Amino acid sequence: MVPAGESYCPLVHAAIELIGRRWVGVILIAVEDGADRFSDIRDAVPGLSDRLLAQRLRELEKESIIDRIGEGRDVRYSVTEKGMALFPVFQAISVFVQEWVVGTRTDRVTVSDPASSDPANSAPASSAPTASVSIR
Repeated sequence: MVPAGESYCPLVHAAIELIGRRWVGVILIAVEDGADRFSDIRDAVPGLSDRLLAQRLRELEKESIIDRIGEGRDVRYSVTEKGMALFPVFQAISVFVQEWVVGTRTDRVTVSDPASSDPANSAPASSAPTASVSIR
């Protein structure tokens, strides 16, 4: 909560707006998992239109969250160090979802960090279908 008379930080608001945009997290995870060309990313994210993918990639590049390498048909994308700093945020959101949202939906996505072997960080077992997304 923000104390009376104080306002929200516009930088925090801008960061939340950026990572909260539709498909941003999934795009970053797909690129980090090896989908480095436009068509690879599109194939890794079913339901994402070419137009929206192009728009999100431009936004992420503008914010230095991904790098666009090459030109023409030889363009590849990679997650920058700044982009990699978002992965713990995605993992924290995944933990929130597992604790507070699972059960209200029939599908479930787990974001796991292979660098962490702490069993306390693992998601609880569930009978709901699970899609696993690894963060490297």
